[in-house]
Amino acid sequence: MNEDTDRQAAENARKRVSDYIAFANQTATGMSSDAIKAMLLLNGGAAVAMLGFVASVASQGSQVVTDLPAIVSALIWFAWGAGSAVFTSMTAYAVLYLQGANAASYHLSDHPPYIHRTCVSDFYKWCSRAMHLLAVLLGLVSIAAFGTGVYKLSDILLDPPLSIPSKN
Repeated sequence: MNEDTDRQAAENARKRVSDYIAFANQTATGMSSDAIKAMLLLNGGAAVAMLGFVASVASQGSQVVTDLPAIVSALIWFAWGAGSAVFTSMTAYAVLYLQGANAASYHLSDHPPYIHRTCVSDFYKWCSRAMHLLAVLLGLVSIAAFGTGVYKLSDILLDPPLSIPSKN
């Protein structure tokens, strides 16, 4: 009787751990998706806002000499940030695919420990970890590109070039 109670307690504990892992994985997947969308919106929005600002200044016939190479440099950084966010999304998908392939490649048996690793599952696990690292690095590149673009843009706005005197 005591053995049955222990077995039931062990099964209940494994079920709680399994449920928590599923919950944590679902939450992490949703949060990473939101973070990737935020990086894309951040960099893409900054590029659009910068282009709108430049168009507004140009349409007003401003006599301010604009530093076009500096503006293009900031725009390129925002574009790199948006591109990195897209590649982050692609690698995040690859991580999820590889994790599923890893789980599907285990050998299942009717005897303890019931689940056995295989060479294929080890390969998928290694690939999944490598892609996960790549996704994190690409996310950091996206954020760094945004920061660099903001820095370049602040140089343009806070240290404007000389104005051409008007001919009145």
